[in-house]
Amino acid sequence: MVDIMADSGYSIINLGPGIDMVDARQVVGQRCCLSGNVNPIRTLMRGTPDDVRAEVRRIIEKVSVHGGHIMCSGEMVPRDTPEVNIRAFVEETRAAWNAVNRAA
Repeated sequence: MVDIMADSGYSIINLGPGIDMVDARQVVGQRCCLSGNVNPIRTLMRGTPDDVRAEVRRIIEKVSVHGGHIMCSGEMVPRDTPEVNIRAFVEETRAAWNAVNRAA
């Protein structure tokens, strides 16, 4: 389905937790920008801050650095998501992205 969406002329495809972002980038290539997909329930709501940080780093290192990616949750942030996880998401996104840019 992601492949069909990429061929439909969309500028950005927002992906939920049903597909791993690394796999989606391989399918889509550079045909469009991808948005997502830190799993909103498994990682953001139920994970630890360290789980959130690790997932953000993984996506930045394997997807974001190649361009055409907007970091966000997989389509939502559940109401019961702990504040510490939301803070970990934002802080790690900034820190990991800054580290990548400094290394470049």
